[in-house]
Amino acid sequence: MNFLKIFCDSFIDNWDEPAITSYSTGLTLTYASLGSRIERVKRLLEVLKIPVGTHVAIVGNNSIDWITNYMSAMLYGAVTVTVQVTYDADEMLSLLASADVEILFIDPELMPANPDFSSMPALKLVISQDTQTVLHSRAEAFEDAQESIDSLDQLFVNLYPGGFMPGDTSIPEVKPDTPAAIFFTAGTMGAPKPVLLSSDSMEGNVIFGMKNSLFPRGSNTLTSSSVGNVWGTIFNVLVPLASGAHITVFNDFYNPASLVNALRRVKPRRVIMSPRQLRETYSIIENGFRKSSLYRFLKMLPFNKMLCHMAMRRAFNKALGGNCREVIVGSTNIERALKHKLHRVGIRFTISYGLVENGGLVCYTPAEDFIPTTVGHSINSIVKCRIRPLELEGFPEDVGILETHGMTVMKEYYNDRESTCQAFTSDGWLSTRDLAVIDDEGYVTIVGRLDTIIVRPGGIIVPERLEATLVDMPEIMQAVIVDREGVLTAIVYPDYEHVTDDAYAAIKAVIERVNAYTPAFIHIDEFEISETPLDITLKGTVARYKYF
Repeated sequence: MNFLKIFCDSFIDNWDEPAITSYSTGLTLTYASLGSRIERVKRLLEVLKIPVGTHVAIVGNNSIDWITNYMSAMLYGAVTVTVQVTYDADEMLSLLASADVEILFIDPELMPANPDFSSMPALKLVISQDTQTVLHSRAEAFEDAQESIDSLDQLFVNLYPGGFMPGDTSIPEVKPDTPAAIFFTAGTMGAPKPVLLSSDSMEGNVIFGMKNSLFPRGSNTLTSSSVGNVWGTIFNVLVPLASGAHITVFNDFYNPASLVNALRRVKPRRVIMSPRQLRETYSIIENGFRKSSLYRFLKMLPFNKMLCHMAMRRAFNKALGGNCREVIVGSTNIERALKHKLHRVGIRFTISYGLVENGGLVCYTPAEDFIPTTVGHSINSIVKCRIRPLELEGFPEDVGILETHGMTVMKEYYNDRESTCQAFTSDGWLSTRDLAVIDDEGYVTIVGRLDTIIVRPGGIIVPERLEATLVDMPEIMQAVIVDREGVLTAIVYPDYEHVTDDAYAAIKAVIERVNAYTPAFIHIDEFEISETPLDITLKGTVARYKYF
């Protein structure tokens, strides 16, 4: 099947329906209008004689322009490259260079004041995301690029004198193993790596989302995360557009109050959140509920705990627009205390486990069947999971390395043959290097990372488990455990809402409590208090390698 045809069919089937709305401006485009804009940019690439398969990067904040340019490059047959805008300019250029980007669409404000493109020998042309103005041109072939852009409107009128109509678009033939996209790993243990995905990988995730009606035709969805990463691109953009859903493009997703307001207005069918977003959103709603007269009244009644849970559940659902079927948490890094609270109140949520190397999704189970201690079932129709035993003395027998196999698995770490070979087993399965358990019913539980385990006399430490214990304490906001020449050290960032006086004494007391009920070989020897929040990766985990 030609993966790109999915989108052509969707645009034809939903031609007069709303496709995309800008939350900030209120501008709404139908599938017809969006399709016309996409075709215009495709014609620009054609006029500029950009070969199919060229690496085209789209970098910017969530916007209609970003989605237009991304869809244009994808439907043209380019290899799309995206990075999130949280990187500084030098880091961003370095990542784009590693992906051999030739054409770059970018928000002008993200361009360095005096850009040095010497590190990007493949780069030929830089175009502004919004105005399609040439910002930089290196190759002689693009000396007249601005003139071509300026004449594009007239060219489009000449090509479609009766207006752009359903079926007017054309797409290249794309085979399953055709290189399609490059995304970057989050960089928990080191610098982010470029991951090359095939058309097959992208299709697998999109087809799964469509078949499971994550965003049914006519339903509303909100871009509640950056569209610059694999999860945001596929599940905030591609699956909704392939399904005929209506996307509201929202960019202030790190502001929990703003996010709650947007959810109330948009009334999405499903909400995709990071653990941080869910924690902060729930906290805002809970604090508002506890200040209400209803809460004070319910506290006076018999069975008040049950009644308060019911009322809090209604308050949460109302704050999400009243139409939300479930909240999907796109990370395993969610605090146990928060999971227990959500489960106790009855909030419909599920955790989806994924990897860039799998094109986004590995495990997903609908909220009604989800077990909070797990990450759900593998999406068996698309990707399979297995456990390879980890032959380490003192390590639990049921825990092993999670390996995946299926159509969504990456082609390679781009231009990194050594890392690619190390990532695959001799029989072709991808080693995620995540430590996991799969129970008899197929539920997967992630317990840590092979790269982070610490071997000590007496046993093996999975630092993620110890970190989760520390973060569950009200005094600690963030924690990371590292082994420094045999000294087990905790680096913590206190929660200053609960630590108001002597932070050192408060954290020392927490460490002593944890040590009191853990085996001796797991005892934390030393701790450090960070005065600023710990650096995190784009997926919300602590950038562990910075604290070794």
